[in-house]
Amino acid sequence: MEIYKILAILGALAWTYPLVIWISNLFTKTKLEVINHKQLDIGYTTNGPIINIDLAFSAIDKDAFIRAVSIKLEHENKENIELQWEWFEEVLLEMDIPDSGIVPYRKNQKAIAIKVPVETLIEKKSVFKAKNFNLNTINFIQAQIKNKLIFPKIIKTLSN
Repeated sequence: MEIYKILAILGALAWTYPLVIWISNLFTKTKLEVINHKQLDIGYTTNGPIINIDLAFSAIDKDAFIRAVSIKLEHENKENIELQWEWFEEVLLEMDIPDSGIVPYRKNQKAIAIKVPVETLIEKKSVFKAKNFNLNTINFIQAQIKNKLIFPKIIKTLSN
């Protein structure tokens, strides 16, 4: 066998390792680990139920791209509510000011998407709002209050 054929075979074999890595990455699924803080805030606003919780995201094996997060809560009487990810808050830095204490500098963003690189922990304070809260009801009540259609009826009922 000639030396050129041996070198050609060695050159072709040199591509096997990168090809195996590329093919294995192609079929590797993204694993996402979500770690939550032990405490959360539950409230109710004019826009419906709301939950604030500190979450940390970590991708394993492959970068992750998160488009949506939802939380489904079930009451003991089997009533369900689904909350959608609305926005998140990130503490960028904290300044220690004498006489005032620590002042955090925060950034609020609408929850459109987050890219989580491998070997990186991304921490966000996430806010979830009710998915099926009826905005039309709020608009109707606000219009009724604005037009003073509700209050005269209540006042007449109370005066009688």
